[in-house]
Amino acid sequence: MKACFVIGPARSGTTLMISLLDSHPELSVVPLEIKFYAQYFERLNANVSYAKLNDFMLNQSKIRVIKEHSTCTLDPLNTGFVNFKNVDYQIVEKEMQRNIMKYSNDFKLSMIDKYICDFHVAYNKALGLPKKKGFAVKEGNHGLPYINEIKRDFKNARFVVMVRDPRDMYSSLKSIARMIRAGGKYPSFCDEISVMEYLFSYRNQGKRCYDYMNYFNKSNDNECFLFVRYEDLVNNSRMVMKDVANFLGINFDDILLKPTTAGNLWHGNASNKKRFDCIDNSRIIKWKEELGKSEKLLIEYFLKNYMKQWNYDMIFPKATLQLCLKNITISDIAGNKGFKWRDYLRPFYRTVKYLVRFVYYSYQILRRMVKE
Repeated sequence: MKACFVIGPARSGTTLMISLLDSHPELSVVPLEIKFYAQYFERLNANVSYAKLNDFMLNQSKIRVIKEHSTCTLDPLNTGFVNFKNVDYQIVEKEMQRNIMKYSNDFKLSMIDKYICDFHVAYNKALGLPKKKGFAVKEGNHGLPYINEIKRDFKNARFVVMVRDPRDMYSSLKSIARMIRAGGKYPSFCDEISVMEYLFSYRNQGKRCYDYMNYFNKSNDNECFLFVRYEDLVNNSRMVMKDVANFLGINFDDILLKPTTAGNLWHGNASNKKRFDCIDNSRIIKWKEELGKSEKLLIEYFLKNYMKQWNYDMIFPKATLQLCLKNITISDIAGNKGFKWRDYLRPFYRTVKYLVRFVYYSYQILRRMVKE
């Protein structure tokens, strides 16, 4: 099967891209950030049977959105205003249950590649559609740390990497935080974010815009990557989607210009909660009005290579560390609600926790050896 993985930093347009691929006649697409690889390696430690993997994915990943919310506005700034009323979810469950029996004697270390293919086949049947030539998956910002694993599992894998002005991505996260503080419920996001947290958050190590910049500055293997600027996508959709179709080896179709969920119109996940019926370019260059001088300066300094690589104009092209230190404010570091000591101590807490576990388990093993 053709295998496409849509990745990119948070708020870079990955959801828009997967929704544009959703209805293509050659691809099976579940337009949700299910995080197949992140869940498999981070939550399940890549060490579960097919049956346990299926139980987790159907009941704890975003797949449950399909089952529980046929028209879901549970988290509209993440999934967007999705509509899965066309999906017969019982078919998905039955098909995946049959697959459990098929793999009951398979003890292959990694089952995730089989599971992704099987799930898309089952989902396609649940939509009542003919067999597809391939699938497209949105791994979002969580896909970067697992590129090597994806390449190992899918030799023909293609990656559509979304790129966006990092100042606009940060502006979007700030807008969402503001709405949460005003009473909005958006569980995928925080009620506060500082510019330094955006750049270097411990919570998202390996998945930040900073990490995307470093990875693709060093990577020479660009044949399997297509980089799509969000600004180009919303301003010149037809040309960009023709390039995407050519890269994926599928025929260009006008359906690639229409964002959908399971064939139903997708109304977006814009941080201003605006619903749209087509590709919309109103959410670009918003950073000019929404960010302060120090925020613009810090983003441009630390993400200079990212912005140069993707041709984003900078206000401070010759910014220095001294200039950053001179202009930085407390809110740039801590946000409006003050320091979050848990975030800054998190890596040290994890180290201590693992050391305690190691000592405890070593003690238990030695005690049993002495007894025997």
